[in-house]
Amino acid sequence: MWDRQSRHSHREARVPDHRARCLRAHARPGTTEGGGSDLHSLESIRSCFSCVRRHLEEGGRFIVEFFNPLLTILTRHPEERHPVARYDDPDGSGEVVITESNEYDRATQVNRIKWHYEIGTQPERIVENNVRIFFPQELDALLRWSGFRIDSKFGDYDRTPFESNSRKQLAVCAAHR
Repeated sequence: MWDRQSRHSHREARVPDHRARCLRAHARPGTTEGGGSDLHSLESIRSCFSCVRRHLEEGGRFIVEFFNPLLTILTRHPEERHPVARYDDPDGSGEVVITESNEYDRATQVNRIKWHYEIGTQPERIVENNVRIFFPQELDALLRWSGFRIDSKFGDYDRTPFESNSRKQLAVCAAHR
């Protein structure tokens, strides 16, 4: 399996004579490392999916993972903070409290997320992440437009069928040849 290792590898990878049986793109919260976080334009999406098609071997699968957008989260007031996690720091620095705020840009479909980290008595640290939001029908259309066939679509790793209330969008795709 190929997983995105650098910021541009999923859009611009050039691996001579290399074919993969399974390629995976995913989005992770609280990091700029997740697939999709820098897929903001149609051109970057097309470039990413074209790269995948070039490297996917005959009969191989492309697995795409994105969150299923929740409008209640996307429409929150940007000044509001919401709890993410609370736990004791394993290094003994005190309690770790993580809260989140976000501001969603409807024109670009980019959610500008800020995670606020409070660790013991240390100054608060803020990590920002801009994540492109893909709505279910849009994601399906983009995959088909890019030459993929969606073989299965799940709502989570337990392979439950994708539904409106699913947390995730997990699409298992094959390239049309």
